Amino acid sequence: MQADRKALLLIFLCSSCTSAVSTDAGTTASSDATSDAASVNDSASTAESGTSTDAGKPETPEMVSVVQMAGNLHTRWKLNDSDLTGVELWRKKDGGEFALAYTLPGTAVDLHDGQAVAPGTYCYHVITVRGSGHSDASPDKCGSP
Repeated sequence: MQADRKALLLIFLCSSCTSAVSTDAGTTASSDATSDAASVNDSASTAESGTSTDAGKPETPEMVSVVQMAGNLHTRWKLNDSDLTGVELWRKKDGGEFALAYTLPGTAVDLHDGQAVAPGTYCYHVITVRGSGHSDASPDKCGSP
């Protein structure tokens, strides 16, 4: 083994399992389960503090309001992190499934949804993006135009 090769420890997390896989640099690790990789230090810090220290995964944003405006809905959220590369606004109507409605710049904090028209109740949540890392979805907020 070459001296410049470092061993990587990947922690694969899923809803029903935790597996640790050690590989050499340049080797591909795979898992049959849907997984998120995190370093050991980041996982320990997250468990202790309750917040993410992984530079790739942003903090969870907060949906602040969904209000009727000009026959549509105006949404506003709070970003709880910096250096974001994008914001995803997800929407569902009348209890349907959430679908990605808008992809916005990482500094966006509100959006007027001209596609939200009466009748109906629309619910929204926000996910922030930094590189390939995505935050957890914010709690939902709902409104009717």
